[in-house]
Amino acid sequence: FAIELHTRKETALTTDGDGLVQNGVAEFVAQEEMGRNTGYWWSPDEKHIAFTRIDDAPVQEVERFEINAEGARMYRQRYPAAGSPNTRVELKVLETTSGKAINVDVDFAEAYLARVDWFPDSRRLAVQRQSRDQKRLELFRADATSGAASVLLTETSPHWIELHNDLKFLKEQSGFLWSSRRTGSKHLYLHDLDGRLVRPLTAGDWMVVGDGVESGLVGVDEARSLVYFTASEASPLERHLYVAPLDTRTPNAPRRITQEAGWHDAKLLPGGAAYLDLWSSPEQPPTASLRAMDGSVRHWLVRNALDAMHPYHTFTTDHIKEEFGSIAASDGLPLFYRLLKPARMEAGKRYPVVIDTYGGPHFQFVRKDWMGGARAAQGYFREVLAQHGFVVFTLDNRGSGFRGDAFESAIAGRLGDVEIRDQLRGVEFLKAQRFVDPERIGVMGWSYGGYMTLKALTTTTIFRAGVAGAPVTDWRLYDTHYTERYLSTPAANAAGYAASGVMQDAKELSGKLLLVHGMADDNVLFTHSTMLMQQLQALGKPFDVMTYPGGKHGLVRMPQQGRHYYEMVLRFFERELEE
Repeated sequence: FAIELHTRKETALTTDGDGLVQNGVAEFVAQEEMGRNTGYWWSPDEKHIAFTRIDDAPVQEVERFEINAEGARMYRQRYPAAGSPNTRVELKVLETTSGKAINVDVDFAEAYLARVDWFPDSRRLAVQRQSRDQKRLELFRADATSGAASVLLTETSPHWIELHNDLKFLKEQSGFLWSSRRTGSKHLYLHDLDGRLVRPLTAGDWMVVGDGVESGLVGVDEARSLVYFTASEASPLERHLYVAPLDTRTPNAPRRITQEAGWHDAKLLPGGAAYLDLWSSPEQPPTASLRAMDGSVRHWLVRNALDAMHPYHTFTTDHIKEEFGSIAASDGLPLFYRLLKPARMEAGKRYPVVIDTYGGPHFQFVRKDWMGGARAAQGYFREVLAQHGFVVFTLDNRGSGFRGDAFESAIAGRLGDVEIRDQLRGVEFLKAQRFVDPERIGVMGWSYGGYMTLKALTTTTIFRAGVAGAPVTDWRLYDTHYTERYLSTPAANAAGYAASGVMQDAKELSGKLLLVHGMADDNVLFTHSTMLMQQLQALGKPFDVMTYPGGKHGLVRMPQQGRHYYEMVLRFFERELEE
């Protein structure tokens, strides 16, 4: 529908949407895994709308239960589990004046519609298509009138192609910016409008990347012929704002703008005369400031100084400073860690350890920020554990995010193997410390971290206790786009799926397990945990369990459920890791 803003009159632009057929919306996997939350795109001159027509008929229907305190509800959902058919997607272009719609000549039968953008002239579309196996990404140029399309450029990988939001057309020059991992690290490139490479804008053994999976491309100042971006050039544990000329001849030497050590997230202001800087470090809680393009502060929006008025000030006397370092993986790649030592350590005494892990793709636990970021409660809980006499250790194993293809693709074909081997390197490091009790080591994690905890307890005998929150236990139950990226399909990689799951090793459960799950989790379904419960019961394996009625996947961030969870975990480790 279109709405005339002055009259509020609604006009139907499409009429064939019915039942499983919808227009102008993103399908499930696009929203859940691909970072695409829309299914329509206005042309710059507002004369055309590109839109998706999706049909969920091929997708299997599953029953999903959400159990709340007052009862249970059953939902029927079209869910594309690994190896099963995806939603049927078509891309169309509608002319707003005539109402005529044409098909864009790009076939998505065994592929994903990744991104759609308009060329500045409003006459052509830029369409990104990712193959079902995710090893190929094509950028098409499509005519908005005829729908005819041709390939501008193609990216390939023996493992998988990461999607991005770094396509940016230049307005004053004939070309576009694009990011690629063709060298093994994510960098920016300038292409002409026919897709030919003009030059690399950045290069080196580092990544152009933002905060998490966000785009590292901050903005372009065409008047000054400059591109601004955030990157890990200074350290994989930090993010800084950089600038480079669009005609650079030294892509490996951009100019760094932010100077304070730590984690910066920058937003370029209109006109390019200043930027919004969100910054924190292990010593500085999150701040917000307006800064000139030389990095100097123009105005503090949120200073957040740790003075007498700060809510955390009363805890600063006992605050434990984090230590950062690295150890070598088996292939020589550095594995970074963050470490908290117990409060009031006594010489000669050995202390229990809690390893806090995530370990999965697209995530970085070890970063030089304030306790894990502005929205993270986990960093504060690590501090609580240390205050209660635990050594707290966090290590980013191979397979976790933003370290380049060699580091991230180590998990291809099998999950839960190299990740655990890297965590065991961390355990070896810990056991060599005189203040660590090697017989009292625990592990905890949520989501992929919960899965990691289960793999640690079922494939090793190192850990005395573990807390597995909302874990995946059978990857065949998870969705197509995420799971097939790493494991291919169950038919093509049956052995990999079996080895990556938890069920086949459940009989080897070692140590005390606390299994936690929200009973209304619509991401990692409660079914994952109920299947494991039944398996462990059949095997006669003792374990503890805590379920949260109505709890979703993010329940640890909810005030009541989150506090209950963290207090429970503290009690669990105090009991199970006592001398």
